[in-house]
Amino acid sequence: MTFDAEMVYIAYQQAKARYSNRPYRIPKDFDKVWSKISEKGLYNIRFIAVAFSTRWQHIDLDKYMDTGFKLFGNGFTYVKFYDRRILTMYIDEDKQIKRKTGNIKTEMTNSFDFIDTWMKENKEYRDDVTFFSQYCRMKDGGIRAPIKHYINNDIDKHTLAWLISKRYLVLQDNERALIPLVIQNYWTLSELAIKCVGEDK
Repeated sequence: MTFDAEMVYIAYQQAKARYSNRPYRIPKDFDKVWSKISEKGLYNIRFIAVAFSTRWQHIDLDKYMDTGFKLFGNGFTYVKFYDRRILTMYIDEDKQIKRKTGNIKTEMTNSFDFIDTWMKENKEYRDDVTFFSQYCRMKDGGIRAPIKHYINNDIDKHTLAWLISKRYLVLQDNERALIPLVIQNYWTLSELAIKCVGEDK
């Protein structure tokens, strides 16, 4: 992807808005915008656009800008675009995310293996109902299987959130009360789960 100065400016301002928890409207007249920025600021905007289009292609521009504000707060300005500490922090956080994602994938793989084994031991497959729909309809000890298996640590929280996100498991109010941590963190858990599973299931 090729980035230009306008794209960098917008990414920076959007990150600033996220940091300040306020809305941001993309300007219509960039000539007016450029006229209000110092020569050094303009140089940094244009130069970093080249970097993100070439040697920094593997770096997410939005996350880089978020990292700058995380590091410097409102002191993150155009002149600090190339501060080495931003890239160092970005790389460290990216490694942590990749390690976390790897761990989640392993946990979900183990959970799916458990589900597969449990289903083979407890149910004959039906062609007219999908595998995970069948699983989520079944009960174990009077409780629907996915919930019972999560409580027993047979499946992990991301797998349970994935089943809910795919609507294989539609929760009743009494079932929500059994899994409060999953409900409270549902959006984060389901987003990570979907990212790990992809289109494989």
